Amino acid sequence: MKLLRFFCYSLPLSYLIDERQLMFFSKLQHTNNPILRTLIYLPIVKYEIIGLATKYGLNGVQCGLSVIKESVWLCVKQKMRF
Repeated sequence: MKLLRFFCYSLPLSYLIDERQLMFFSKLQHTNNPILRTLIYLPIVKYEIIGLATKYGLNGVQCGLSVIKESVWLCVKQKMRF
């Protein structure tokens, strides 16, 4: 089942949720709306970003969306030991 998901380009649900959260935080950080951008500096959001970023080997969400997707897929690939 794991191999089928990998070769069909489908992430397990837990990784998909993490990927979407990271992409959301990245978009929040790059928005032109100052009110939305301040959400990133709330302590609870900061800790969530730091936790997710370190889980996937990122230095934060300053990177592009493609880098985030690549990092999540790389983590899945390493867990499956290809």
